[in-house]
Amino acid sequence: MPAVRPLAHKQQRVVELSKLSQSLQVTVEEPASRQALSNLIEGALLRTQVGGKVEIVSAAAPAGGALVVIDDDGPDMHYMAVAYFSKTTTIQKLSKWQSKVAFQSTTSVEAQTCNPSGNIRGRKAPADQCNQENDSDCCKQGKLYPIYRCSPAVSGHTKAILTINSFAEGGDGGAPSECDNKYHPDNTPVVALSTGWYKGGSRCLNYINIYGNGNSVKAKVVDECDSTMGCDSDHDYQPPCDNNIVDASKAVWLALGVDESSSDWGYMDIYWSDA
Repeated sequence: MPAVRPLAHKQQRVVELSKLSQSLQVTVEEPASRQALSNLIEGALLRTQVGGKVEIVSAAAPAGGALVVIDDDGPDMHYMAVAYFSKTTTIQKLSKWQSKVAFQSTTSVEAQTCNPSGNIRGRKAPADQCNQENDSDCCKQGKLYPIYRCSPAVSGHTKAILTINSFAEGGDGGAPSECDNKYHPDNTPVVALSTGWYKGGSRCLNYINIYGNGNSVKAKVVDECDSTMGCDSDHDYQPPCDNNIVDASKAVWLALGVDESSSDWGYMDIYWSDA
């Protein structure tokens, strides 16, 4: 909790803390609970615009542990984060207008991880075979790149890294999108998801909500950001995707209000959910 205010100050947001209970301070010594609480607070900060406010209220729960409510003034006003922390149970995100509570096991969704499935060795691209539009990386000869067949578990506010990609013909996305075998212009809000989140195409042509930079945007899933293969002609001699990537068109970045001259452009922490 001592890190909350410096983080908010760095992001030019305001955090109000109140009624911090001893039970909360004890429970967040558990790594899984501490990570879950950190993710909830960081998500609220990301949803809030510059100068906005995040309110955090905590109190001892009747059954022990601590009840924490995290509310923000971001664009999505249907949700606030409500969590109950104890040694045994974590209760996660609820709708502001919803009375039912969803219980999860001791390790929260945010704390679950996905380990590499192995490595591939990089091969240098032949001349003019790696499109570096949007500062895309090209594989380095002999370098080992981790591959993943899974992604972190999806929740109502899944933490991810937003990257940028051109799905247009001739862009750094390469071939047509996997979901519809079509190209998509840069002014269309579309995304590719890491292999685990792509789920063999089960999210194809569905929409997801993306929260970042104090704004939100809805984008269509049209492709896979392959976490299992790379460094070959089929993947434009680019490395495999990490397992936590939402690879988005320029339209998504502009809708989130990110300036092209900003240091965040091209690589930014976000949260996403199924629409």
